[in-house]
Amino acid sequence: MAPPPPPLPLPLSSPSRDPLTNMPTLTYPPSTPLSKLSPTELTSLHSLLTELARLHSTADPAINPLDLFLLLSSDHPDASLLKFLRARSYSAPNGLKQMLQTLAWRRQVGILELSGQGESGVLLDCPEILYGSTPDPPVGYIWGQDALHRPVVWIVLKSWEPKRIPREVLQKHLLVFFEELKGMAGWPVEGAMIVMDINGFSLTKHMDMQFYKFFMEITQSHFPESLGRCLIYGSSYQTRIFNVLFSLLSPMIDARVKSKIGFVSKKEELGREFEGGLESAWISARYGGMSGREYVYEAPPAEDLTITDAANAKFAKGRQEEEARAHQLLTKWFDLTNTWIKTSKSGTATEEEVMRAWREREDVGCEMRECWRRFMGCVKEGRKGLWERRGVLGGDGSVDWAKAL
Repeated sequence: MAPPPPPLPLPLSSPSRDPLTNMPTLTYPPSTPLSKLSPTELTSLHSLLTELARLHSTADPAINPLDLFLLLSSDHPDASLLKFLRARSYSAPNGLKQMLQTLAWRRQVGILELSGQGESGVLLDCPEILYGSTPDPPVGYIWGQDALHRPVVWIVLKSWEPKRIPREVLQKHLLVFFEELKGMAGWPVEGAMIVMDINGFSLTKHMDMQFYKFFMEITQSHFPESLGRCLIYGSSYQTRIFNVLFSLLSPMIDARVKSKIGFVSKKEELGREFEGGLESAWISARYGGMSGREYVYEAPPAEDLTITDAANAKFAKGRQEEEARAHQLLTKWFDLTNTWIKTSKSGTATEEEVMRAWREREDVGCEMRECWRRFMGCVKEGRKGLWERRGVLGGDGSVDWAKAL
């Protein structure tokens, strides 16, 4: 008797679907921001992506392709989009509206040009912003990370006196600072830990409502979700003084941001906030740590301030080439995005087909990130920021704070 025929292979099953959204309930790997999304949130992301793809394909004047590429590729593209969605409670129309406003704002204030100047521009305008004024540290600096690997931003309010440091100069530096911070707080890190030291804050010496409003506006509207946690540190007396300012700003702060703000009055309390995260080598004794070492700014090499004509020509050519590559990658990414969304919504597509479409799109997203790094290197004409010079921030976007010690 002939042996029975081999069994037919089982057909690949279609993924199960959420009853509310009819979206496939797939499990995306933890390496992607999609892994944390509910079906409803994923639907919102699909809606935002579909509209962005339409605007891009029709060359809508509301979107400059290079500006959009830079905004998306400074982080994992989906992570960049999700920041705007989370800040607007996953409303795709509101998230898109805020994105378009941010794109217009970035071009208006010249973010790309400011990023190109980097520290050299600040050194020419007001070195005190970077160096501080003895014995006080700078008004703001990055030093270490917390338990969630978020970079820690230290803000010392008494170090800024509007009479000494013009508001316009500090605002310009703040934009450069936020752009550099994004490089250390990209996916899978979500936002930064901010410690605001209000000891020594005076309503007569340090009060400038226009600057504080500017700070809140750009943090919430144009760098959404940049705040992971904020600890306001000061004695009970100082907190009462600071609350005058906080009460004026409070109506401008949305509920999501307010939920991330906490007050601590003792350095021991502040130190406990970092247990298991910020090692004692990074947090000074005055903030509840064990280290006597303080943050010290180290100036860039002299050649960073004087770029030769030959170097200018080299970087200009590289910038032109990377910009052309950026346009190609953005178009390809949107094409693959449309394919992935269409496959996801298909009632007949298998899970393998959906994941294959997603992986192809993910690969192009990685290429976009690499292109962004090369492009920004040309914009900065080879200049490196402090933490790049110290080896903390690697050329591939990795962060290793051990190299700061």
